[in-house]
Amino acid sequence: MSKIVCLKLATGEEIICNEVGDNYYEDIASIIMVPGQSGQQVGLGLAPFMPYLEEAKLFIDSAKVICKGTPSKEMLNNYSRIYGSGIQIASTLQGI
Repeated sequence: MSKIVCLKLATGEEIICNEVGDNYYEDIASIIMVPGQSGQQVGLGLAPFMPYLEEAKLFIDSAKVICKGTPSKEMLNNYSRIYGSGIQIASTLQGI
């Protein structure tokens, strides 16, 4: 069973990806800091990880993964919009 996870690699890179097996990941995207329009705010964005690969499917050595966690709903929604079904998770349900 696959699940979307965030990884911090020993190189300092942070990625979000679909974990489909032991140390096997698909649809990998780099999490990058991007300056806001005001110049003072910083946001997060997604960029292709190793964009020159034919497919974004890799084995990542477990010794190179510093930590692994569950992405926030906002990050999961952004990732799903780009790499997945586009279905978004509601953060709040109003009027119910």
